[in-house]
Amino acid sequence: KMNKLKNFRETYKITQIELAKVLNTSQRQISLYENHKRKLNEEQIETLIKVYHTEIGDLLELGTMEEKRNAAK
Repeated sequence: KMNKLKNFRETYKITQIELAKVLNTSQRQISLYENHKRKLNEEQIETLIKVYHTEIGDLLELGTMEEKRNAAK
């Protein structure tokens, strides 16, 4: 299963610490999200959408979009 949050972070070249600051949480929490131990809440998803100027569909399907882009090259 592809980790969409980690892929999002890597695509935008964001560290776990930087993302934690944006979401007002800790690096440990980001790690838990990326390892499927916890889920982002709606407010956190909305924050990501606003801060990184993306849409929810792009955020949640980023892995698929990246795979399609790479396959097209």
